[in-house]
Amino acid sequence: MRRNAGAASEFRNELHHKLKYIRPALLETPAAPSSLTESVQRAQEKINNVSVKLFGDGALAKREFETVPSINDRIGNIESGMWSTTTAPTGTYMKSFDIAAKQLQSAIAELKSIAADITAIEKQLDALKAPWTPGRNLE
Repeated sequence: MRRNAGAASEFRNELHHKLKYIRPALLETPAAPSSLTESVQRAQEKINNVSVKLFGDGALAKREFETVPSINDRIGNIESGMWSTTTAPTGTYMKSFDIAAKQLQSAIAELKSIAADITAIEKQLDALKAPWTPGRNLE
């Protein structure tokens, strides 16, 4: 599960990186409809929501509000608790593992949906002859 969580994190980073370059490309494309800008904003909001699921809400945590454990928090707690023991995992660890597994599966599905949204945005950028962004083919 740690490997899958790491892969989900990297996939999230790649999607965020693409959007980082898509925004300025839209500004440089006078023919871009406002609906495309709204699509980019929605994709960014979805990425932010997945980030909270994967890593927790850092803004709340900084202000010392109690936060729900993130997927990585749960995995890390299980790893650290089981690292130097030879006993079987406790019921709490097993329950936490099941919760993290379900949340991770949901986060990965959301990331795949966001990737499809970004692909659709990139196709629209191609049609509008927008400036090149990472991940798009050159003509």
